[in-house]
Amino acid sequence: NLTTTHPSATATVKLGPQAGVVAGRVIDADTGAVLRATVFFLDAQGHGHHADTAPSDGGYRALLPAGKDLTLMVEVSSAQDNHALVPVAPLRLEPGQYMYMDISIPKQ
Repeated sequence: NLTTTHPSATATVKLGPQAGVVAGRVIDADTGAVLRATVFFLDAQGHGHHADTAPSDGGYRALLPAGKDLTLMVEVSSAQDNHALVPVAPLRLEPGQYMYMDISIPKQ
């Protein structure tokens, strides 16, 4: 507790491993047009993180745990409401690693 007679305190904060960052765009393989999509980063048990792409530029950005094996998958939203979950690549980031990755999706 801080009081007028004890106006300061010292605290120790222990940080865990620094996360990794992956960012990029989801684009059409044939035209290069940006796509509306959700990018998933899943572990072996199917748990993980996801990021929706920005409507303006198809960009995504995700903060991910370092040193963990993940599978990168993309679900593309189309005008026909066909949602296809496309496996893209295995992924493992080191602490503090920044990876830029455009994901090119062919037409289904």
